[in-house]
Amino acid sequence: MQIKSLILKISFLASLLVICYFGFVYNITQGHVDRNYYKFTYKASSLILGISRAHDGISPAIIEQELNNSIQKPMLNFAFEKTQSSYGAVYLNAIKHKIDTTSNSGLFILSVSPGNFLITKGLKDSANIELDKNTILRKMTNFNSHPNYEYVRKCYDGSLYRGLLKPQKMFVNIHPDGWLEFKSRKLSKEKQDAIKEHWMKLTNNGYRQVDKYQKKI
Repeated sequence: MQIKSLILKISFLASLLVICYFGFVYNITQGHVDRNYYKFTYKASSLILGISRAHDGISPAIIEQELNNSIQKPMLNFAFEKTQSSYGAVYLNAIKHKIDTTSNSGLFILSVSPGNFLITKGLKDSANIELDKNTILRKMTNFNSHPNYEYVRKCYDGSLYRGLLKPQKMFVNIHPDGWLEFKSRKLSKEKQDAIKEHWMKLTNNGYRQVDKYQKKI
């Protein structure tokens, strides 16, 4: 009887932990998760593809508004940071999961920049393939559900209890269509100019480092 009672208590605690876990995960997915979560919640008839320039710079809502009924909706911004969505087999496989195959008039925008075709110098091809395997796109098998428990389990790097806290004020607006919009801060012109100058220096320095550490595919 004691063993049976112990098994029942362990089973109850395990069930309680599972319920709490999924409760936390569900609560997180009802608000802000991270900048990529919405990209894994539904299929789309039209896609924006590429790396950070497309991720930050192309709004699906504006394109839908301008083209109106000329394209099949919804359009999803399915671009990521460079390390996550270089053009290749991993990205292609993810795209195949995202496309709504019932559509026949979708629009697909491919953003092309040097970063799409660069890999790290000094690494063998097999090592570069291994890097792709560590990306969000390679980790995921469920690309189209909300709530997406797999995304939170594999790709969310925050604490689960954060879903119970009031969201912090952010200077970016993460749209459900996948677009990451940067908000302008209420700063003086002098501070804005200083921020722009600092950003330009960082960007230029980054471009100068490309030839040292990366090469074309």
